[in-house]
Amino acid sequence: MSLMLLAASKGTEIEIITNGHDEAEAMEAISALINNRFDEAE
Repeated sequence: MSLMLLAASKGTEIEIITNGHDEAEAMEAISALINNRFDEAE
């Protein structure tokens, strides 16, 4: 898996595409990170 820096401000729409045998789990993990603001303070 590769990740790149995401410099997106609040309200920016992003598209996430996963594929492979564990794509559902990867999408859930990525969604959780985003929804939890990468565990950073506001």
